[in-house]
Amino acid sequence: MAAIVHQRTAWESIADPNEVIRSSIGGYPILPVGESWPVCAEPQCNRRLALFLQFDVDPGFNLPFESGSTLSVFHCLEHDDPFEPLDTKFPEEPHNRLPENYWTHSNYAIFFSSPGKQQQLAEREPFVKYSKLVFHSEAEPDPNSVAALNYKNIKIGGSPFWVQDPKLWNCSCGSAMEFLCSMPPNLQYPRVEGSPKQPNGYANSYFLFLALSTYVFVCTARCHPRAVVAVRQN
Repeated sequence: MAAIVHQRTAWESIADPNEVIRSSIGGYPILPVGESWPVCAEPQCNRRLALFLQFDVDPGFNLPFESGSTLSVFHCLEHDDPFEPLDTKFPEEPHNRLPENYWTHSNYAIFFSSPGKQQQLAEREPFVKYSKLVFHSEAEPDPNSVAALNYKNIKIGGSPFWVQDPKLWNCSCGSAMEFLCSMPPNLQYPRVEGSPKQPNGYANSYFLFLALSTYVFVCTARCHPRAVVAVRQN
């Protein structure tokens, strides 16, 4: 039986900030056609959400999604607490179905746009420091092993390394949600010097989703460019 392979993902500095990289920390947002840069809907905020992370699906990732699809993750720097009612609920048998419009959030937004139906904006994210994502293919350790428990990188593909009981939803359309990637706990994202501080961040870096273990799942039917759920655990 062939070993399961995933992408261990890190990032490196970009020498020329005008170079347009599609898979990046910060950078030039990739959005579905017709979408504008998302803003925070918290009362009296209306700030543009910061682009933390985006990457293209590569054929070598062995994911059940169309190559060239792009995940883009945004979050408000001021309203950095991601918790919402969905976090307190666990899927119930037999359908485990997410509620209608579950992808609408007040202070963050996640897109998974299809190739040919996306646009890359000309303006760069100003506060999260622009960095290039780099991918390294490696065999998957046992999800219950010490290596999985201590995994410290963004992980694309394979299976989720849950730190609590698995939490598996179906989309509101009835389709299954497939694991796309995860972010480990306490991951710090680089911050541009002089940029706004987060209420719950560090002086020189940002947290995404309060630096919780985060597992991103996408609707297999691709019923909507926002049909993505981020499961958070600590």
